[in-house]
Amino acid sequence: MNYFALMASAIAVFVGSSVWYSPVLFGKQFMELSGVGPSAGPNVGKIVGELGRNLILAYVLARFVVLLEVVDWKAR
Repeated sequence: MNYFALMASAIAVFVGSSVWYSPVLFGKQFMELSGVGPSAGPNVGKIVGELGRNLILAYVLARFVVLLEVVDWKAR
């Protein structure tokens, strides 16, 4: 299993979701719908937890690919 690829994919998903929920894209709408005020700053615990969740998800998905012997995206 390529651990560098796991880290890269987890960080890419983390950065992508950070941009998605930032004020650049849909952050304002997300704050309005969830009832969170703009004064609420980033919570370090949630940020670290999200990165950890992304790492676990990437590992589990890669483990399934290895155990199921997936060769490419078309077939086994």
